[in-house]
Amino acid sequence: MVFVPAQITTNRSNLLNLENQIQLVGGLRASHFVLILITAAGWFPGVLMAQNEDLSVTYAYVRSVPPTLNNTAAYLTVHNTGKQSVTITGVRCDAAHKAELHESKLELGVMKMRPVPSLTITAGDTTVLQPGGIHIMLIDLKQALTPGDNLTITLELASGETVDTMATVRDLRAESGSAELQHEHHH
Repeated sequence: MVFVPAQITTNRSNLLNLENQIQLVGGLRASHFVLILITAAGWFPGVLMAQNEDLSVTYAYVRSVPPTLNNTAAYLTVHNTGKQSVTITGVRCDAAHKAELHESKLELGVMKMRPVPSLTITAGDTTVLQPGGIHIMLIDLKQALTPGDNLTITLELASGETVDTMATVRDLRAESGSAELQHEHHH
């Protein structure tokens, strides 16, 4: 089953404006309404909670790994709806001591993975961080990850702005079905 999250974009000034514009909502004060909105955004994986208005992030997830492994990968889709290119220069994750942009490439028949110093998303373009390509490596995990956990991933931009998104830990082996697992046992 694939969960396609609703997309919510916001920034600090928009939240303040929203709070100032809302008088009462069903007896709730404006600040309570904004808090409910922010909390609800955390319940939907891959939903954007951003400080940059031109980028939106969807389909964010992290590959679950056995507790004995200290590294994993995160994948997501980044949309640049702005009129200028945006460059991601770094990443952070609350569940890892270190996070890096990486690229997997097939070189002379061998898949190699290397850090990437930055990733530029041109105006109006969409970039998919996916297995076998550009992705985010989460290095030296702080704790074991369980499918269903939500992690905060922060994209650091060359402009000094950041984009935060929630990524859900997924067990890709279980999701792929038994056919793949049976295939592995026949070799």
